[in-house]
Amino acid sequence: MFATIDGVVEAPDKWSASTWTDEAETFKREELFANDAVLLRRLSYKEFAGAWPFITDEPGFADRMNGLPKYVVSRTTDQATWNAAVIKADLADRVSTRRHRTTDV
Repeated sequence: MFATIDGVVEAPDKWSASTWTDEAETFKREELFANDAVLLRRLSYKEFAGAWPFITDEPGFADRMNGLPKYVVSRTTDQATWNAAVIKADLADRVSTRRHRTTDV
């Protein structure tokens, strides 16, 4: 997650570029490649799905992001594309079930 010290989480493209370093890139890459799914809220999903499928990069960040399954938490969205499923209710139970299924394998 990108967040400013004062707690702003939105629009990292508008403020994070000036603070981006090789160390930050390495951290974000390791973070992404250590996960087997992405959990997003509805608005983040819409923004990501509108951009990531059209991004390519040498380090493979985009390939990894595009290839991972996504889970969209929303009470108003019924369908999702971009390798995504919608979670409408009981988020804690769904995430717990998903985690147990992947750790028991």
